[in-house]
Amino acid sequence: MDAPLPTNEPERLDELYSLEVLDTGINHQLEMITQIASKTFGAPIALVSLVDAERQWFKSKWGMDASETPREQAFCAHAILDRETMVVSDATEDERFVDNPLVLGDPSIRFYAGAPLITQKGYPLGTLCVIDDKPRTVSEEDIATLRQLAALAVGVLQTETKQAKLEAQAQSARARDDEPQLLISSLGHELRTPIGHIMGFAELMQTELANDDMGLRHHGFLDIIRQSGEHLCRVVDNLIRYEQSSFTDSLVLEPVELNLRIEEIVRSFAGTVAAKSQTLTFNAQANKASVLADHTSVRQILINLISNASKYCPDNGTIEVDVSASFSDSDCRITVRDNGPGMPLNVLTGLGKPFVRGENPAHSTTEGFGLGLHITKRLCDAMNGSLVFSPNPGGGTCATVRLPLATPGSKAHLGFAVA
Repeated sequence: MDAPLPTNEPERLDELYSLEVLDTGINHQLEMITQIASKTFGAPIALVSLVDAERQWFKSKWGMDASETPREQAFCAHAILDRETMVVSDATEDERFVDNPLVLGDPSIRFYAGAPLITQKGYPLGTLCVIDDKPRTVSEEDIATLRQLAALAVGVLQTETKQAKLEAQAQSARARDDEPQLLISSLGHELRTPIGHIMGFAELMQTELANDDMGLRHHGFLDIIRQSGEHLCRVVDNLIRYEQSSFTDSLVLEPVELNLRIEEIVRSFAGTVAAKSQTLTFNAQANKASVLADHTSVRQILINLISNASKYCPDNGTIEVDVSASFSDSDCRITVRDNGPGMPLNVLTGLGKPFVRGENPAHSTTEGFGLGLHITKRLCDAMNGSLVFSPNPGGGTCATVRLPLATPGSKAHLGFAVA
């Protein structure tokens, strides 16, 4: 049975098309959300499904090969008719779906639960749904979790749209050789809201699932999401200060124990590297060396370098992080190696300049504005350190960060400008 059209279908489609996310590339945050949904429900299939005029298209999928299906076959076309989560315990006993090709044939849908992806304007774009080939029931707690994950998915979709628009602004700025201040301010303010949503939902899920076995198993993941959100907020604040006051606020240089800090950051990339079947390893410094640095800046540098390695490394690639202290030189080296395609020449020659990327951004599916390495190098320089890139002997790139070793009782304030 075909689903009737929503009463606000023209406005709903306008909202969907305005996001410009249909037929776009992989979003690793949405990939993580579908994986979490699948594991939470113990369901073999989880999808972020967007329903347009003729079809449902899967922006993210777990356990399914097809990228779209006709709208008339879509369970999600029925789910967007209501703000509540639609649950079908056994599709063979539901008159809407009993003769549906997706029930009679592959993937043999029996159970379906879909939470609408509702925007701030109140329009349902599609659903976050989980599917099983066996009939089953679902608890109210699971339905609440699915709704929370759906709300998080909407935030990720809207952030992707904002990032694409800011990327277009960056291209325009490069073409006009404009100063980057306005773009950076826009970037900072636009990112703060979705980051706040991510942090809020992580805390909400930790609270609501505190006494649940599934919640206990995922507590560490949610804590990583919350910590990452807090870090991003600090980074965004720094970007805004960069535009407003050239970072007149001072860095606080104090001993940073690298083993603990890097181990925490490497753990936070578990979902990202898993989505590409990559291997990320960390070889700690045996003597637990501490560097004299700013805590937030060290975290920002490492996140950027590991993130770049993962972005440009192929599926099944390897990334290795090492720490080694040179007491004779009074510094510590952090290396991030990958077996990707290597650092492009334009990035090497433009290291430290904003908006320099390794690909033509107009044709790239890789996220980013070309600000990361610019800020990373400036942070290293400002902390009396350095950042250099060299070819990895096994192929790929080796990024080496040098920071001064901390001495007992060392602590300092350093004012710096990264413009």
